[in-house]
Amino acid sequence: MARAAAGASLTRLLETLDPQAPLAQRHLWLIAVLDWVRGDRASPQAAASRVTLLLDAVQARPDVQLKLQQWWLALTGTVDASTLLADFGFAPRTAFMSELAARLRHKLLPGTPETNDASELFSLAVGGSFDAQWLAALDDVTLRRLAALFTAPSPVPGLTLWQRELLEAINFCAGQIRATGFAAELRQRMSAPARQTQPFHDLAADVEALRAAFVATPREPQEVEAAATRLRERLDACRQAANSVYAHLEEHGISVGLVFMLRQLRERVLRVRELMDCLLSATPLTATARLLSRLAGTSEERRSLRALFASNSSLLAAKLAERSAETGEHYITRTPAEYRSMLGKAAGGGAVTALTTTAKFALGALGLAAFWGGFWAGAMYSASFVLIQFLHWTLATKQPAMTAPAMAAKLK
Repeated sequence: MARAAAGASLTRLLETLDPQAPLAQRHLWLIAVLDWVRGDRASPQAAASRVTLLLDAVQARPDVQLKLQQWWLALTGTVDASTLLADFGFAPRTAFMSELAARLRHKLLPGTPETNDASELFSLAVGGSFDAQWLAALDDVTLRRLAALFTAPSPVPGLTLWQRELLEAINFCAGQIRATGFAAELRQRMSAPARQTQPFHDLAADVEALRAAFVATPREPQEVEAAATRLRERLDACRQAANSVYAHLEEHGISVGLVFMLRQLRERVLRVRELMDCLLSATPLTATARLLSRLAGTSEERRSLRALFASNSSLLAAKLAERSAETGEHYITRTPAEYRSMLGKAAGGGAVTALTTTAKFALGALGLAAFWGGFWAGAMYSASFVLIQFLHWTLATKQPAMTAPAMAAKLK
């Protein structure tokens, strides 16, 4: 009965398909179809089975199949998928408050289906862990049927529209990597060997070499593989050059903004690799489904305020831990002699603190006004801390607090 009801609702949905409808109506139809695929969200496998049911219903009616292909051409003609593939999931703002304001705006204000932005349409139509799960659950047969139904030619001879979008996305994403690598904040903090090898300089040329080899007629697999290998090696070199910045940060202190840029650069390198897998791997359809699944999971994270606070908290925690580890290095003992020395310093500091605490109670017995009582208590504690510093003693209570960040820093 449930399958019959699903079939009836699908039939009604297919009857409303109109490739000549206005932009918003075409996008609303896509949202409705994907909502039908989700069903009651009982399981990802059930949703994947509904995709098979959708394909069976479309292929059983040639007129509906023709209209669906025309609808797909209209969609791809108005929405640029390369921006979705290259930029979706990356925060355009490095400031916490501006990113928070943007996410609040997306939560409070509804999105519109009347858009040419592929990222915005993707967020409306797909997003969340369940979508990521059923996309990953699609089998090879279903993926081949979807590819056969929606494959469209591109303006470039010898390429499908999807292959063209992938090449454009690789170019856009590599351009962002190159721009980040050339940023003064990162470039000046890279190691000398990383600057001398200049890995970011030839990145654009390697991307163009891959594109030229892929669109060449006839296409030579050896040249394509050689160009892809060079690009992968170049991406690894860019990533290693960016990683050399961490040595500078450990020595001079962590910057939250710089760490954010480094993480974004690393994620973009991984994105280019995923796009190349969709284009060049032995199983491109499986790689494409895996990429779309990851984008669906990213869509939920990009809207989450909790994820924003968590990521910024981790950056701040890294900054505090690194600086505490550096300033607390002298509290750590490694040999018996160092331990005995630290024990003597801690005993001296404890004796001074005990005398200061006794003086504070004596001060309380004088019955001073609140202001003067607080003033003289603060002065006594300040004087005791300065005395401990001058005598090269220490406070034992600071040892655990300083040792833990140092251990965290060593664990990376």
